[in-house]
Amino acid sequence: MDAPVDAPNESGQPGDSGPPADAAMPSVTFAKPSGSVVYARAALDVQILVEPDPPTQVQLLIDEVAVSALTSPFQTTLSTTVFAEGSHRLGCRATIDGVLVTCPPVTLIIDRTAPTIVATSPVPYAHPAPDTPLYAKFSEPLSAASFATATVEVRLDGVVAQATGSLSADGLTLNVTLAGAHPGSALGSVTSRPALDQARTAGRPHRTCDTHRQASDCPRAAGRG
Repeated sequence: MDAPVDAPNESGQPGDSGPPADAAMPSVTFAKPSGSVVYARAALDVQILVEPDPPTQVQLLIDEVAVSALTSPFQTTLSTTVFAEGSHRLGCRATIDGVLVTCPPVTLIIDRTAPTIVATSPVPYAHPAPDTPLYAKFSEPLSAASFATATVEVRLDGVVAQATGSLSADGLTLNVTLAGAHPGSALGSVTSRPALDQARTAGRPHRTCDTHRQASDCPRAAGRG
């Protein structure tokens, strides 16, 4: 008696018919953080999406090493203080319906070092021409997405002056423009509080430097670190 023949598969050849064509493939992905690169200084919110059937747990990985086992709803706040500064690989994995599934990795950059002001125009205690540009250069890029003109305050002789601020394309330079004319010699200050990305926000001291200039004066620039 001949052995039974398996039903033809999708190619028309005998064999295992496999899962239904419309069966969803298991997957795990990061809902938080979003994007392929994320910055962190202390804590990082993590949320993982699992499809189609949630497993008992999902392992959270740093540089391919499991650092946490998450159960439904698969979210946590990860402390990054135990990891060295620099670039790390954030990942996750789970076994769903007997299949080991990993998520697309995220580059995690841990940065606890505050940016500092490395140069200003005018330089401290200078007496430049009134049209001298006003700017502060930082040791590392500021976050353009979180920067707003409202975070820059300019004072001349202690009085707030109307001004606008903008970041250079590389995020390293804060440019300041004063509105209107300010004749004569004045002692002024520029305070910049750009919200930096997650690696560079709360708890960082301001960096200051004094400068004295005529007309559009900018004796102090402070960048939030």
